[in-house]
Amino acid sequence: MTQRPLPKSAAPARRRAERFERSLALPGWSPSTWGYDPALESFWAELRPDRVADDPGDPRRGTVLISRDHLITTLPGLARAVARSTQVGDVTALRALTA
Repeated sequence: MTQRPLPKSAAPARRRAERFERSLALPGWSPSTWGYDPALESFWAELRPDRVADDPGDPRRGTVLISRDHLITTLPGLARAVARSTQVGDVTALRALTA
């Protein structure tokens, strides 16, 4: 028995994601933002320090931008980039993004 292809009307439609921007509350950082850019199908984040650090090894020496150009396509990928950029744990970063 051969299978017939589904008619086009029965095929699942691919839903296009929409642009969004949300707040991000990360310990040691001022309220920051993150979001999704559907044109690039990529997540991004802009992290603002709660204070400017004097220590050159401290990531809070200025605003940290994880730009759309990095083409981070998953939320766990963005959490990992936030964690590495801010020197917090992966779980802390993911919780901050999903809170």
